[in-house]
Amino acid sequence: MYEIVLSKSFRKELEKDIKRNPKLREKVTKTLHFLNSNINHKSLRLHKLTGNEYWSVSVNESYRIKIKIEDKYIFCLKFGKHEEVY
Repeated sequence: MYEIVLSKSFRKELEKDIKRNPKLREKVTKTLHFLNSNINHKSLRLHKLTGNEYWSVSVNESYRIKIKIEDKYIFCLKFGKHEEVY
């Protein structure tokens, strides 16, 4: 089990998008739960980003979370649409 750490920029991006689409809150909460309890859950579609130490997980068809995994921590660094995160 990992400890989830939300960066300041992640929180800011998330809140901005939740204001536009309140249903995102439930989806992100579910995604963070899976990250914490079962990082290999198939709905996360976890994959390493090419050429760096970061990973990506899916919230839904459009939204992604860019993460960094270190020891027992998962740092959520960026939240946004696919083209914004990659």
